[in-house]
Amino acid sequence: MSLRDPRQTVLLHASFAVPGGPAVDARVRNISSGGLMAECRYRGNEGDHIEIALRGHGDLAGTVAWLRCDRLGVMFDEPIDLAALLRRPVASQIEPTVPRPPTRAWRPALHCA
Repeated sequence: MSLRDPRQTVLLHASFAVPGGPAVDARVRNISSGGLMAECRYRGNEGDHIEIALRGHGDLAGTVAWLRCDRLGVMFDEPIDLAALLRRPVASQIEPTVPRPPTRAWRPALHCA
């Protein structure tokens, strides 16, 4: 794993938390097999060990590598299989909805005098 692993631009919802601490919602903007970059209001420090819950993809762990404004970089504890993560359909994690019947357009009646 290196700092220059190929990155994939994504938009994934996640939450970050220091073990035992409150979770912070985040948007993952890019990810590689070795880490990710996200936008969030994480108020911890570089070097914090955090738990990452990627909505629809499972849990990961890593270390905060850098913090800049509302962005942070995380280096995973273990490399991930990026192709498998991106191949996994998020929609399968969502409960199916009942389809709504089609609606008919309403038109006012035509009155002839």
